[in-house]
Amino acid sequence: MSETFWDTADKITSLFVHLSVLAAAIFATVKFRLLRTLGRRYQSELQCKHYSLDRNKSIFVGEYSVYNTGERPIALTRVTLRLHPAIREGAFLIPNEQTLLVENVVDHTDHEQRGLVNIEWTSQTEGKRRPT
Repeated sequence: MSETFWDTADKITSLFVHLSVLAAAIFATVKFRLLRTLGRRYQSELQCKHYSLDRNKSIFVGEYSVYNTGERPIALTRVTLRLHPAIREGAFLIPNEQTLLVENVVDHTDHEQRGLVNIEWTSQTEGKRRPT
């Protein structure tokens, strides 16, 4: 029994389908895994200190940092920091979001708060931080 034209075309096109699926899988692996396209582009960190004063008063110092870990630049137009008191829930302390002690909003257009923001960039070739 001889093969018809459609049997031969089916074998050839199925081969092309399998090769294109394989090529797409390799391309997706390279793009999403090796180049970290889907990974986070930034990392944030909050460091807190407090100092106890007389008469049950304390000073709270918080330093919030955002690090760009990707190749593309990030644009922050507004940063909002809120301080809530802690409440005890079993063995854990959790924030009491019903009570707000302090809220600080830093907007990139507010020139009076420029001293509260420190922007640094790191050269990938030198590895040193330089203020901008």
